[in-house]
Amino acid sequence: MISYSTENVRMPAIRRRETTAWIRRVAATYNKTVGEVGYSCSVTTSTSSPSTANI
Repeated sequence: MISYSTENVRMPAIRRRETTAWIRRVAATYNKTVGEVGYSCSVTTSTSSPSTANI
């Protein structure tokens, strides 16, 4: 199962069905199947300065 989620942002304009199919095709070229995959996009704010923020 491939799930797509966002937090505090709009979902990027990706074509979920086509992306899911592509991921499955790539896995199949390695004789593998897709298990659980999560695509998550979020934005967080921090009070740290950019030089000390975790990346």
